[in-house]
Amino acid sequence: MEGIKGACFIAQAIYLLRTGTPKEEVISMLNKKYPYLTPKLYREKFPQDSTCQQTIPKALSAFKYGKDFEDTIRIAISIGGDSDTIAAIAGSLSEACDGVPEEFKEKALTYLDEPLRKKVIELEEKFK
Repeated sequence: MEGIKGACFIAQAIYLLRTGTPKEEVISMLNKKYPYLTPKLYREKFPQDSTCQQTIPKALSAFKYGKDFEDTIRIAISIGGDSDTIAAIAGSLSEACDGVPEEFKEKALTYLDEPLRKKVIELEEKFK
């Protein structure tokens, strides 16, 4: 149940970022429910845990301290733990705030087969 609540909370944050709410305001809202520490503290002192209560604060920390999309992903992975989940959450927040560099998008599309690539491009155009 906590995972669903966490997903809804992150979806709300992404919506707010996409509609112009400042990053610091969204971080403050998220911090009330999921208090976070610095990435350094997570790396040094915290056990690896894949629960929602642990992954969201780690993702929020990466988003808060990341300078851009790439830096956010690097921090998220460096924190350790359930790195793919942490990076997916942090990256989603960062994408909504700062976007994804074009070269990353282009490279990602090369990994998809043609029907899926067309669908991704179609959806991206529809939801710009």
